[in-house]
Order: sequence, then structure tokens, then C-alpha cells
Amino acid sequence: MELDLRQAGKWRMSGVGPDGEPFTLHGVYLVIDPPTVLEFTWNAANEPQTKVRFELSENEGVTAVRIAHSGFSSEENRNRYKGWPWLLALMRSYVKSKKEKS
Repeated sequence: MELDLRQAGKWRMSGVGPDGEPFTLHGVYLVIDPPTVLEFTWNAANEPQTKVRFELSENEGVTAVRIAHSGFSSEENRNRYKGWPWLLALMRSYVKSKKEKS
């Protein structure tokens, strides 16, 4: 991943998705409001640009993560994005492993 984490900064990510297929994504940061909001454009190959927004909120030591991925041109395009639960599971595993080490 390459990123310039500031408003109007660019990001680019390549990897292998949960389906085993390689991917490359890129975009621009629209909103950066630490520690609660991160919003950016999402550009995937041969698809219209969409927008992703992460919102974090803390309550009694527990952080809730809300992800909204919007701006799809069709239901077919929207249905292609099944990776968010996979990403959240990775994040959860990472946090859990950090807690176990401390």
C-alpha cells in the first residue's frame, strides 16, 4: 500500500482478495477527522468511482466501526463488493492478537 494520508492525498493498494484474485485499487482522501472519520474515493479497474467512509465510535472501552461504501452505478456493481466482512474480520483478529500479547 502507498498512501499520502492527508486531505486530497492519494492512496494505492494492490493485493489478493478473499476470492484469491489479484486486485489494484486507488483513490483520494476526502475527509480525515482523527480519530473518528476517514473517507476516500474508491477506484477499481473498469468500474465507476465510489466512496468509502469509516466511522469509529468508542463506548466504555469498546470501539465500534461503521463502514459505508456508496455511489454504485448499479446493483450488479454493488454486489461485487463482498470483501468488507473479510476486512473487518482481519482487523478484529489483529486487535485480538495485540490484546493477547499485552
